[in-house]
Amino acid sequence: MQYFSPKVVVATGVVALSFFFLARVSGWLGALFWIAVILVTSFFAVRGAPRVGERERTRYTVTIPFFTAITGFLLLFVLVEKVVLRSVIAGLALFVMFVVLHTLYRSGLPEELRARYLLPPLRMTLYAGVFGWFAASFGVAVMLQIPLWILSVPLVLVAGLSSWSLLRLAGLDAPRAYPATLVLALLTFEFFWVITFLPIGYAVQGWLLGGALYVMVQAVMLTVHTTERLEKRSRIRLLAAIVTIIIVAILARWV
Repeated sequence: MQYFSPKVVVATGVVALSFFFLARVSGWLGALFWIAVILVTSFFAVRGAPRVGERERTRYTVTIPFFTAITGFLLLFVLVEKVVLRSVIAGLALFVMFVVLHTLYRSGLPEELRARYLLPPLRMTLYAGVFGWFAASFGVAVMLQIPLWILSVPLVLVAGLSSWSLLRLAGLDAPRAYPATLVLALLTFEFFWVITFLPIGYAVQGWLLGGALYVMVQAVMLTVHTTERLEKRSRIRLLAAIVTIIIVAILARWV
């Protein structure tokens, strides 16, 4: 029997209130306090949930996508100033949190079924978080005039963890996933440096960099699939991502 776990409702409610107060504080101390409340609540909510297989599988299936998304949404929430955009970001963060936690805590589902239900939304969750991180990084670099090499550590870390999670979710074993992750992380920072020269806004820059990471991940997956159906799916996704990147880049430049 499916039901809404009280833990899920309470955690989502605490985070919703934290976003409400975060939007109304004026100083850094208050903002850091409510950000800490959101992160701590998320941590204990995920930690108290049933695992999805062994520890490593839980890490790349749930922990990395979930916290990449939450922190990415937080960065965008703090960065933007328009009330409407802040409301949309907070709403997306709460929606993602509720869906993931509800699936984790859902009763009556065996471990493998929980993992199967989690994979599609968590892939989208991970890409949303990656976009948040990348867009916020471009925005911070422009607003604060921070040297790009200072941003290399968080960018490489986020790109590496995200790539590793996606490759492991696709079934790539750890010995092959680690070197591929290192290459993808370094290439992502190179693309970040190149995209900073484009005369477009940080939201579009984040979208382009996220799209570039998606293309690279799909290219790696294309070489490891064992069935024709999966290979065809990756090829279609790869081509669609390339076309989307080109269209967005053209529209962002000339519209």
